[in-house]
Amino acid sequence: CAAVVIAARAAGLPAFGLPGPITDFRDLDRLRALAERARALGFSGTPVIHPRQVPVIEQVFGTRDDEIARAKEIVRQFE
Repeated sequence: CAAVVIAARAAGLPAFGLPGPITDFRDLDRLRALAERARALGFSGTPVIHPRQVPVIEQVFGTRDDEIARAKEIVRQFE
């Protein structure tokens, strides 16, 4: 997994996590757990097969408040 993340990031590409989409689209707890693990490993997203899965992926891989605050601070210091 780490080799995929490193190679993708080195090439300027996003790294998508998990071994593939979770086909049981009703099991959102499993999807969340796997997505959180993927994010912790450095992946930036994962494929889904059903609209019901999208909100979970947006929550896990979306930009977090602390990331926004850090970006604003970098811009402030640059200015």
